[in-house]
Amino acid sequence: MIDYLLTIAASSIAIIAYVIYYLNIKTSGIVFNRLAWIVASVSISLETITYCVVSNDYVRSFYFIVSALCIILITIKIWKLAKWDSSSQVQKYSLVFYSLSIAIWPLFDLPFIAHLLFLLVIPVTFFPIYISAYRNFKTEKGLAWLLWSASDLIIIISICINIKTVQALPYAIVNFICPFTVYAIIMFQRFRHSKVHILSNPMLQNA
Repeated sequence: MIDYLLTIAASSIAIIAYVIYYLNIKTSGIVFNRLAWIVASVSISLETITYCVVSNDYVRSFYFIVSALCIILITIKIWKLAKWDSSSQVQKYSLVFYSLSIAIWPLFDLPFIAHLLFLLVIPVTFFPIYISAYRNFKTEKGLAWLLWSASDLIIIISICINIKTVQALPYAIVNFICPFTVYAIIMFQRFRHSKVHILSNPMLQNA
């Protein structure tokens, strides 16, 4: 019973985070790269599929399926607001890894190896997000990233309570680390710039 409650709670928090993020996208005026969102949609879909296979955990899989659907829906919704840009080296390498992983699974019947390859790509695909968070920390919604981190942490706790196989943990852990890193970057930048502002303002220093 606790598994279902934690999964529902994590899924609800994640959905709220996606709504906050989407609303921020609409008001930020930032023009996104369509290819980047296609890569994100493909990656989370493939990661979710391989997770379902290697973990055999259909309760927690529901959470990752919800996340994948949210990413795909956001990609569809912002399509008109985005544009085609030349692919970066990160995106090119990501596509190569995805192609390799897709080939390994059916040809060699190694879904876990394919799953691990997908996991290696996740931090790489987050690199442009880290750069964006570092540069656009004032407009980036830190709350959304905090909520994603919280929902991923709930799933990790849920997995540990009733763990069926250790193969279920890597994806959940990586899924937690990446958005939490984005949140940490945003908070660090805001703290650093607020400190600089105080030091550069004599009136605030004497307050």
